[in-house]
Amino acid sequence: MRAGQLSNRNILSPHGGFPIGTRSVAITSESLNIEINSLLGAFNFHLSTELTAQLFAVIYLSSPLSDNSANFSFVPVEIDAQQLQLKNTITFRKILFRSDQVIFESYTEHKVYITLVTLDSVNSPVNLS
Repeated sequence: MRAGQLSNRNILSPHGGFPIGTRSVAITSESLNIEINSLLGAFNFHLSTELTAQLFAVIYLSSPLSDNSANFSFVPVEIDAQQLQLKNTITFRKILFRSDQVIFESYTEHKVYITLVTLDSVNSPVNLS
């Protein structure tokens, strides 16, 4: 790809969208577990169109253990879609790939940035947090 050209990949940005809150976020070198608070009243979801919700996360790693490592690294995480429900919490869990576990263990500080995307019947994005 040349400079100034965009690929055909989706780009998620924090512009607009609906608010979410997390009840819990647990990250280890082996897995990522996120519990999203009830979405009831958070947004005017169209449940006839928005059928499932999928969580995307970026784990930001900093403070490397070795001087030979980069100052920071990222691990992208895509968690399978679930039926969109508004009244209850939604729990997302992902076992990290072994290669991601190795990278994770090379850093002492870990932060997680997430977005929740609602999908239609053909898995096209409708809204995002």
